[in-house]
Amino acid sequence: MPYWGYRLHGNGSIRSPEDGWTTSINGCFLGKWRADGSGIDWDGGASMTLPRKYSADGADEPSIAVLPDGRLFMSIRARVMSGTKTELPGLKYYSLSSDGGRNWSEGKPLLYEDGTYPYSPACLSNVLRSSKNGRYYLITNLNAAPGDNCDPRTTLQTAEVDIHKMCLLKSSVTPIEGRTPDQPPNIRFSNFRWYEDRETRDLVLFLTACPGDVGRSPTCGCPPQSYRYDIRLPKK
Repeated sequence: MPYWGYRLHGNGSIRSPEDGWTTSINGCFLGKWRADGSGIDWDGGASMTLPRKYSADGADEPSIAVLPDGRLFMSIRARVMSGTKTELPGLKYYSLSSDGGRNWSEGKPLLYEDGTYPYSPACLSNVLRSSKNGRYYLITNLNAAPGDNCDPRTTLQTAEVDIHKMCLLKSSVTPIEGRTPDQPPNIRFSNFRWYEDRETRDLVLFLTACPGDVGRSPTCGCPPQSYRYDIRLPKK
């Protein structure tokens, strides 16, 4: 079970005494069923984070898929905004584990196969392996130009992950939903949920379009409904 949280700095606070930023960490809780089936015993592996050159506040919102060779692939959110001392624009990152989530490799940027940037704001990303075709996909917000902090999230896409080269295939980027002219410029198509249909093995995704910079209370301004998207994947 992947988790993320904040680590304490030397001053006993979640905020760094040097720059005032928090440092998020990712890792896994590891569960094992008891022999008699009475419950699960939990253990924890080592955590990982992203350095300030990649993210202003560490690594968070991890998503994990199992690779064919048994390693775990974790997709990672990062935050880049004006005034932070990052060396790269806002991107998604990945880390690998060869021991079932007990330890993780240093995070690396998830680029296109030609080395160019799949610009992405600080937003949710999910990685998955399709049981229909065995391919790996990333669902997140991608942009043609660098963003700032959590925006723009005006288009939600899926892209295939090349698990051999550890990159995104640019030609596979496919929009799921995008802003229309009658919608506010800060609308967000993010914070989605999905599952794989047991019969068709295609993806079913639920999404609520929400104006940016709002809270998460019942009166936050988001519409009361979500929309269902049926995403048909290729067979091979």
